[in-house]
Order: sequence, then structure tokens, then C-alpha cells
Amino acid sequence: MATYKVKPGQNLFDIAILLYGNIEGIFDLLISNRTFTRANGAIETLGMATKLATGDILEYHDYYIVNSGIVREIKENGYLPANAERHVYHKSTSEELVMVIAIDDEATSMGFKAAGDGQMVVDWGDNSDLETITLSTALTEHSHYFNSVVKGRRVKVYGTFTMTMFDASGIPGMLLPVKGITVDEFTSVKNKYPLTGLLLFEGTYAVDLTGATITDLTPIGNMDLQTLDFRDALIGSEVIDAYLVYVVANYGTRRPCKVWMTTPPTEIGMAAIETIIGEDDWNQSGDWEFDINGTIYKHES
Repeated sequence: MATYKVKPGQNLFDIAILLYGNIEGIFDLLISNRTFTRANGAIETLGMATKLATGDILEYHDYYIVNSGIVREIKENGYLPANAERHVYHKSTSEELVMVIAIDDEATSMGFKAAGDGQMVVDWGDNSDLETITLSTALTEHSHYFNSVVKGRRVKVYGTFTMTMFDASGIPGMLLPVKGITVDEFTSVKNKYPLTGLLLFEGTYAVDLTGATITDLTPIGNMDLQTLDFRDALIGSEVIDAYLVYVVANYGTRRPCKVWMTTPPTEIGMAAIETIIGEDDWNQSGDWEFDINGTIYKHES
């Protein structure tokens, strides 16, 4: 027997279409789940009137498919049948809007990891209820499958919170904070979306953009970073040059930083690196260090 975890907004008919390609699959579900396990661990009897909840576990015979063409079409296109109760009225909260996320039209799900303090209230931009997420010191993953198909989906994040760690690698879209947001460590690995929203990040000292597609580093130009990693990123040398030249021209009181990259800058960027590691005043509290494909460029005390 195979098992299936119920996604948000799904009913028995949705799951029958998804697994069997026809609502006739309901009969196999009923036979296979005379009792089934709820998301909270409770054991209940499955019937036609059972209202399923996200995370419930159902068993089914994976070899029994009524319409293989429909099942294949759903899998290949990433469709998620979810036609349970819909929200007729606008969802509202008394919490302050902090961030909007512009989601890719083709995305069927999203996820992120966060640690910090306070509560987020998330409107996932579909017909699901608002979700309240209480942040803690542990980096915790939060994911969601969209139960509707729309163009121009916007996920809205409300609340009063700060994040010590924020991993946006699983977010298929662009972050658009509407106010300053505290993020100590930010990660976006192998992501392709613009970094524009990072302009409103506050207190950030570590940025990991490993394997990301980067067209502009301006949004992190004024960050007082200790580490910056964009190894294996799809980035042009001119983008790196512009960032390094900006750091030299706007050094201020920023702290020394260790930078990893695999795309080398041009002579312009290398000249900026020589300036940064050559200034004794800029390296008093620690040494700037640039790792370019394993070659280290570092301030010599």
C-alpha cells in the first residue's frame, strides 16, 4: 500500500482525481481507509462526508489507476486538485503588512526556512486560511501548496517579528518588503529572482547567494557584511566590478568581510580589491579576504 498526505484545500474527490484519474477512485480510498490517521495522530473512520485536513494520511493501491492519461497529465504539469471549501470574503488581519512576495505564475508551491522572534501571519494568496507562524531560535521550514491557479499571485506576510536566519531558496518569486525588516543571515541558493527587496533588510551581516542568478548587487551595497558567498553564481564580471567599486566609494564604518566567488572581476574590480585589502584603517578590526576560485587575496598586517 502507498500513502498520500493531504494537501491544503483537498477533498476526497480531488485526491481520487489526482491518484486514480477518475472519481471512481473514491471507492478504493474508502476500502483502503476504513480507518486512517489524522495529521494530529488521531485514528478515525473515513466516509463520504469526512472533511479532510492538511497532513491527514491516506492509504491507496498505487497499481490501481482508472485513467492513466489524466494521472500523467496532472503529474507532468504540476497540477494540484484542491476544490474544498473556498473563501468567499476577503481575508483580513489587524497585523501590520511587512512583506509582499510576487510569485511566479507557474509555481504550484513555495517554502522558506526561518528562525527568529515574534509571529508571522501569512496570506498564501489562494483560498486557504491565514496561517500564523511563531518563530523560534531553531531554523524551521514552512511550506505551502497553492490550492488555486491564478496569474500574478501575491503572498502577503504580516506581523511583528525579526529573523535571525531567513532562507528564501524555496520561494519562486521576488521579495518586496514594504518596511524595514530585520534579517541577520539571508540565504537564497540557486534562485533566479532579483534581489531588489534586500534594500529594506536591516542588520544583515551574512548573505549566501551560492548558485544564484545575479544581475545586480546594488541591493546589498550598503550592508555591513561579515560574509558574502556567491560561488557558482550566474553573474557577470561587470556586476561584481560595480559592487566592489561601490564598496570602495562608500566604505564608511563597515566591518571587514570574507567574500567567496568563482566568477573573477575584471581589472577594475581587482583594483578595487587591492584598495580594500591595502587600506590599514579598513582592516584594523579584522582582515578583508577575497577567495576567487581558491586564490586568496587578503590584507597583510
